Amino acid sequence: MGMTYSKIERSFWETDEARELTPEEKYFWMYLQTNANVNTLGCYAFRMRKAVDETGYNKDTIEKLLDGMVQRGMILYDATTREVFLLHWGKTNWNRQTATLRAMKAVLENPQRIIEKDLKKKIKELLTQ
Repeated sequence: MGMTYSKIERSFWETDEARELTPEEKYFWMYLQTNANVNTLGCYAFRMRKAVDETGYNKDTIEKLLDGMVQRGMILYDATTREVFLLHWGKTNWNRQTATLRAMKAVLENPQRIIEKDLKKKIKELLTQ
């Protein structure tokens, strides 16, 4: 049901946001957008062990990178439920096709899909814009 690819704009590298990131942060940001857990919503269960294996970073580094992405306003992360929400995901990966919006709303209505209430609320706000 998930996407088999992620849309990343080529102009990302020319943005102020990208210029302010370290090479380590850029790599991790690309990982967050392209790993196998990413779904249509851009909100998914983040598996620390898998991220360690796939990126080659240790747990402390990944925790530091996650915190940095939260501080920069790039993601929401809930350590309790281990969910990540890519805040600007919808800008490039959502479209207004009825089927896509219906599918996203259906995922939101299924309480097992997104555990953390603030993440669910934020996604609902973005979907109604």
